[in-house]
Amino acid sequence: MRQMETSFSMEWWEKMVEAMRNAWLALATRLSFRKRR
Repeated sequence: MRQMETSFSMEWWEKMVEAMRNAWLALATRLSFRKRR
């Protein structure tokens, strides 16, 4: 049971990190685009 729990949390963590990275990239792109103009 413990192993399954850990793997599940790891998968959830990876998804969370990916979502945060995408959000940061979108925000940075928007800011840089706004600054450039």
